[in-house]
Amino acid sequence: MSGRTMEPIPVPAPTLKPNEKVVPYTPMVYQGPAPVALPPSTDPLPWERRQLEAQKQQEEYARKKAELAKKEQEAKGKGWFSNLSVGLSSALNEVSAGVSKVGSSLGGSAHQTVTEQLEKDFRASFGLPGTERLWDAYSCRCINGPAACDGWLYISTNYASFFSRNGEQVVAFIMPLRNIVSIQKANATKTPNAAIAPTLTIAPNGGPHPSTPGAVLPDAFQIFTLDGTIHSFFYFWSFVDCYNVLDRAWRQCFQAPQVVPLAMQHGYGQPAPQQYPAAPGM
Repeated sequence: MSGRTMEPIPVPAPTLKPNEKVVPYTPMVYQGPAPVALPPSTDPLPWERRQLEAQKQQEEYARKKAELAKKEQEAKGKGWFSNLSVGLSSALNEVSAGVSKVGSSLGGSAHQTVTEQLEKDFRASFGLPGTERLWDAYSCRCINGPAACDGWLYISTNYASFFSRNGEQVVAFIMPLRNIVSIQKANATKTPNAAIAPTLTIAPNGGPHPSTPGAVLPDAFQIFTLDGTIHSFFYFWSFVDCYNVLDRAWRQCFQAPQVVPLAMQHGYGQPAPQQYPAAPGM
């Protein structure tokens, strides 16, 4: 391996409710080389997509505004001070208001998907430094040993962190993005019992193109890390957005495209821990 060393794995420090306890997180393990990293995702990030949509709306509003202004001038020039002119003026005011509204949505923070509640939960769940910037969070399920648990995957500048609260049991763990060597899209099989972990099958080359007729698109992904562990996530509320954000955050840590050849170079012979560091209170 060249240029890659294990980053320390932070111990999560969630704020626990009375009678809650943290249960161990046990990821799957692998031996031998990890799958070669997929090409970088080129899809717009959620907030970039919304900005593009808002920009298109702004352009459409501006076009309508120009058309209505021209018609109003023509009507006034011909002395048509009638309901037509009044109607055009009213429509013009509506369009002007629309332009202002859309224009205001183009400003502000790019990461507008992060609500105040998500930010609050992120801070309370992991105890990471206040300087760690949350990119986004996604509802999903995670495989923990033979079981599966519902929770949220939080993606921030340097970490991918998962938190699950089920009754009085809490699962929390943190992955440094620099420890990731490959993120593989996969398909999850359905199980008769939601508490049982499904089988995840890696989608060759990231799966078929979305426009392929009858294609079964990926709905899960597996994260391969330097310590020989596999972190599996499935049943996303928004799989495509989560994958794109994670892929972008991961590669940004390495100032891509360096990350792909580095992932190819690594020989994975290191023993994997059976459990990730658990939070205090176990």
